[in-house]
Amino acid sequence: MALQLFSCNAGERNIKVEWRPGINAPKYYPCIIASGSFTDGKKKCYIASGVERNGGWGHGGLEMSTGTFVPNELSITWFSYAEDKFYSGTFSLPTDTIFDLFVQACISAQGVKTKYQFMVVNVYPEGGVALWMKSSGGRCVEIDHFQAQEIEYNWKSMFHSNFSKTREEYNKVVMSYAEGATEYIAQHGLSPEPFKTVYRQRCNYTIAIDSISHSSTEVIQIEFYNGEKDMISGDELENNFFKTKAIPKYIFFKWFENRIVYFGEMSFNEAEIFKAFSDMSKDCPDEPYVLYFKHDYSRRFLSVSLRSQTKEIEIQKTGRVGKSRRQPYQ
Repeated sequence: MALQLFSCNAGERNIKVEWRPGINAPKYYPCIIASGSFTDGKKKCYIASGVERNGGWGHGGLEMSTGTFVPNELSITWFSYAEDKFYSGTFSLPTDTIFDLFVQACISAQGVKTKYQFMVVNVYPEGGVALWMKSSGGRCVEIDHFQAQEIEYNWKSMFHSNFSKTREEYNKVVMSYAEGATEYIAQHGLSPEPFKTVYRQRCNYTIAIDSISHSSTEVIQIEFYNGEKDMISGDELENNFFKTKAIPKYIFFKWFENRIVYFGEMSFNEAEIFKAFSDMSKDCPDEPYVLYFKHDYSRRFLSVSLRSQTKEIEIQKTGRVGKSRRQPYQ
């Protein structure tokens, strides 16, 4: 049975899967999908079209369609309001990676095995396309990035026949709804960065809480700048030691000490955390790092530093003040 399962080709995976597609765009770069679908060469799962999307990097959208196959191709055509351009592309997907994730699933913080149930697509400036797989158990894994091409397209075909606004007028309306977009684009421009390469940097590091062993840590939940999310608990707390990861955006901890459960959370300032990892990479290129959290129970405060064997960088400008909350441990 196992031999049959793993020897079949990408178009005939002998595994029962059920997933939904999701589509979105970064906050300041709204888009509208003209058409899109996943396929395995026989079946198709369509991506919803005709709705403006800018829910944020790494986020999906509510989709009603369902896929029951391992996809090997993604096709998508969209309009970028910020750029006033259409893009389109058809991309081959890494089916072995996708299949392996469907088989592996993941373990939630409650110890429940959860399957990957979402194929999340984001589009970004200059024709960039990102794809993740996401589980309901709190893990989101980057699959790949793709490059679409600019095309000519009948703009009005995306709207109903009595739609009265011009393309320029409607672009302005949509951009006005994307709060802060005009100011952000004036400062950062219409660039595929940081989504294409900057956010995708990975470093060899682990996460540790001062004086708290992995056996006393119940769960660590992480959101990364590259759009991934991880939920580490149980044996994986040890297995994730010095594993390559993207740069963290937000971390939530839950641990226990002296029969008390503690909670801690911290958001990172983007400029500071990227500089810290960059400096550490330049000065200590051959050393693994520890993102080290030190708790102060009396002030309910968490400080953090990035450490290697020979260097330590204090992280000061966090986006949100670290805090611990406590409750009786059952």
